[in-house]
Amino acid sequence: MYKLLIFGTGGLCSYILECINYNKAEIVAFINSDPLKKGEYNNSIKVILPSEIKYYNFDFIIIASGSYDTMIEELDKEGIARDKVISFEIKNTNTFLQIQKSLNDKMNKIFNFDKFGLFSEISIEQFYLCNMTLNGRNRKIEIDSKEIDYIRLSSLELIASEIELNKTHGNVAELGVFRGDFSKYINKLFPERKLYLFDTFEGFDIKDIKIDIEKNYSSNHRGQFLNTDIELVMGKMLYPEQCIIRRGYFPGTAIGLEEQFALVSIDTDLYSPIYEGLKYFYPRLAQGGYIMIHDYNNNIYKGAKTAVRQFCSENKVSYVPLSDLGGTVVITK
Repeated sequence: MYKLLIFGTGGLCSYILECINYNKAEIVAFINSDPLKKGEYNNSIKVILPSEIKYYNFDFIIIASGSYDTMIEELDKEGIARDKVISFEIKNTNTFLQIQKSLNDKMNKIFNFDKFGLFSEISIEQFYLCNMTLNGRNRKIEIDSKEIDYIRLSSLELIASEIELNKTHGNVAELGVFRGDFSKYINKLFPERKLYLFDTFEGFDIKDIKIDIEKNYSSNHRGQFLNTDIELVMGKMLYPEQCIIRRGYFPGTAIGLEEQFALVSIDTDLYSPIYEGLKYFYPRLAQGGYIMIHDYNNNIYKGAKTAVRQFCSENKVSYVPLSDLGGTVVITK
């Protein structure tokens, strides 16, 4: 039987724990770099520091976090061989980006894509297999090669184009802003519309965490998504004068707001704020408007799917799932 150490105790960890075949493997300990976590227990299994790995007999260490680069550095310091490390998520790491650039460079060389630089009206994207060259129009946003969730961003641009083409009225909003990395594209695509930004800017609310844990939708996410602030978010906006911050617990932060919306992004991860967001925004969605709900098919946040299906069943609303990284669904009216 394989002996495993799990590096990380967050949302990805909870998903990985469901996938392990416990007839073939046992978890010896969890690893966490936070000294305050030392000595705690996760699923009745002890949490240790990286410096304590040497005291344990194990076959593999599983990285249960998106912080691949940081964790690999820590394991290297402890002398852990790379063939002992298993990782399931490296999409946001320097390692992944280096591989991506290498492949793009190789495809340029093989297919002579770079020759299109001779023609100013032709733009070949780095995401070759799903580029926009046949859509008969140029992009309105530049999708950086570091932005891995191409499908979500490209779908946002297509939706924005439909809204403008159909002259759908209303402003735009995002519920669940975090660091503004999706909001900035909404702001750029709708320069003449007010963008309402709803967020606690203090991470998940304890009430919503409690509901998710009680219903077994996700594990304890207390302390996550704290590394943000309004100044950081506003600094990313191309048209900051169009942004209206609504800080605090939703839907209380929407009291007194009399608006219709052409586009709403809901990216709050947990069941309760997603359900409350749909209850608030759908009746205020203009005819021809869209709501994008992130994490519908994200198995780390199972409450997202429950919230969407419950609301849509209650209100006889249809939706379309996308194949982006978080499993977005799109509702329209």
